[in-house]
Amino acid sequence: MYGASLEEKPKHSGLVLGAPLTERIDPEVVYRERIGDRAIVYLDHNAWIELRDVRTQVATTAVKLARNAAAAGRAVFPCS
Repeated sequence: MYGASLEEKPKHSGLVLGAPLTERIDPEVVYRERIGDRAIVYLDHNAWIELRDVRTQVATTAVKLARNAAAAGRAVFPCS
């Protein structure tokens, strides 16, 4: 158990599992490296299902556009 003082409680160090213990991770740097200037497109769960099923012309077009944007490095489509 921790002592009476909150200062004694271990604090989150910002480290990533597997990273050397002396390395601090800057979230802004990670974001720039992984996302850069690409658009982030969040889709509703129902939109993902519609794109998966591709049952309409709109869905077919949307899938094609999304794949092209992702392949060209213009957008990312995170699952939430």
